[in-house]
Amino acid sequence: MTRMTLLLAATALAGLAPAAGHARADGPASAPARVYEYPADRAGKGLAVWAASSRAGLIFTDGEAPDVRAAVSGAAGTTTVEYGATEHDGPWRAKGTLTFDEGVGQRPLPLKLPGRGLYRLSLTARSGEATAKAETPLAVLPEPDPPARASPWGIFYIRPLSPAAAEKTPLRASAAGIRRLGASWVRLNFWHFSYGKVTVADGRATAACGYYRRIVREMRRQGLFIMGEFALVPRELSSRPNEAKRRGDSGPLFARVPPKDYRLWEAMVEQMARDFAGDIDVWEVGNEPDLRGKYWAGTPEEYVEHVRHTARAVKRGHPKARIAVGGFTGINDFSRKVLTACGDSIDIVSFHYTDAGGRARQWRSALRALELDRSMWNTEERSEVPLRDLACGVERVFKFIQAHDRYGGYRPLMRADLTPRPSAVLYAVGAKCIGDGRFDGGATRNG
Repeated sequence: MTRMTLLLAATALAGLAPAAGHARADGPASAPARVYEYPADRAGKGLAVWAASSRAGLIFTDGEAPDVRAAVSGAAGTTTVEYGATEHDGPWRAKGTLTFDEGVGQRPLPLKLPGRGLYRLSLTARSGEATAKAETPLAVLPEPDPPARASPWGIFYIRPLSPAAAEKTPLRASAAGIRRLGASWVRLNFWHFSYGKVTVADGRATAACGYYRRIVREMRRQGLFIMGEFALVPRELSSRPNEAKRRGDSGPLFARVPPKDYRLWEAMVEQMARDFAGDIDVWEVGNEPDLRGKYWAGTPEEYVEHVRHTARAVKRGHPKARIAVGGFTGINDFSRKVLTACGDSIDIVSFHYTDAGGRARQWRSALRALELDRSMWNTEERSEVPLRDLACGVERVFKFIQAHDRYGGYRPLMRADLTPRPSAVLYAVGAKCIGDGRFDGGATRNG
């Protein structure tokens, strides 16, 4: 990728002009045959109004006529619904009124959105003396290019939960949303609960990974490539199984310490690498282990041992798999010690949050000083369009995070109900403009 390409991409991001093209009627990936409602957390038995669609998240692509309907319930008679749509940070406005006869539950909204961008839809229903209101965002994004293994565009996947109590957002819709944003890669962390039922018998350990097998299947159905991560240790294999103290979002202590028996750990890792071969061809070992005591509560030397055992087991199960280590937060004594000791066991050096402040360039210099010629991946990034990372030779960048109502400062791409945030538009247009563009050997002075 040349510097001029980066400048052109940045200019295109600012413009967000509609592009010609003809998307399939169902977008780049089919969602379940069901109706999605926004907002979904309505309460009470009186008059209610909401937006309904066959498209999870109300994200549409170029060339699609947005399927958005106004829906009402609890009306005592004829109902009028005033609707308005406004462009986020833009001048476009539209409004109108629909009339619902008694017994009519839904009517299409005649929205003619002007092109790519983020919009806010407001609905006000009136029936007799009763009034109800609802709002939701929706977006038009560029039709994504087909998934490509060479693409630098990834997303760190954490299963979103819908606003409705205890209802899981449909997995297939979530996977389709990632693809619609233009991502080609997914980072899938195996936390202590992700292994499912872990069985220890005859000197071997096996993990069922039941729900995570479904996640992998849906991501691959969308054509997405997956980087798996052995993030935490299951209780059954922990060296401290009875210690459940937590530190922030890092999980119980039993999951953040070395396994009690590396023969059992290696057996489970080998089995998983073999079972997921062809679906997961890159495995990361650990998450931010240099944050002492948080995601890794052992010593640097214990982490080095953990990397070596895990890498060896992955290669036995899937000889062509690549090993990444370790989602470091910085260049420090911990990361230098690990990379010096584990260089012969790894294929990829992974780190987090480097797009600002020249930190990717610092990593490139540090690896050169360590004489470690390895690919650089940023497996957790705040920036929607990581131009500095790409300009400094980072091969792949995973945006944190697709859908979540926490971590607001990290600019999630979607809300938990999969409706878009402004960051979703930036990410999608960046992926479309830059595509699989590559570093050309130079770097911006402020890279």
